[in-house]
Amino acid sequence: MPRVQAFLNNDVIEEVNSIVESRRAEGASNQDASFSNTVSMLVELGLRVYRLQRENRTDPFNQTEFNKLLLDNAVRARITSQKLLGVLSLLPELTNNESFSLARVIEKINDEADEINSKMFPALDDEEDSNE
Repeated sequence: MPRVQAFLNNDVIEEVNSIVESRRAEGASNQDASFSNTVSMLVELGLRVYRLQRENRTDPFNQTEFNKLLLDNAVRARITSQKLLGVLSLLPELTNNESFSLARVIEKINDEADEINSKMFPALDDEEDSNE
């Protein structure tokens, strides 16, 4: 492998040394977790990120515009659902039915949404428990 000399500031050197120490603490050998190997890995990762960013500049997909559109549709869907739920709660056929009471329906919606969200986005405590 060719040898390259680069000058790094002290903060970067400390960060790299920290990575080397943590990899050694995880059981990596001195050869696998050396300063040189770690810097090489970080440079390779940095180059990949750099290339991806340059490729994405020519990509017609606009993440900000997508996020804006997604949020707009979510807000509209929520407002529509709230209005429909309000109208349905006024129907005389549903007013006396306990299973369609507004409080009970809202509770069911919240419970089901929490269940789905917890599967897709587990709490940090759950992730830490599964890692142990």
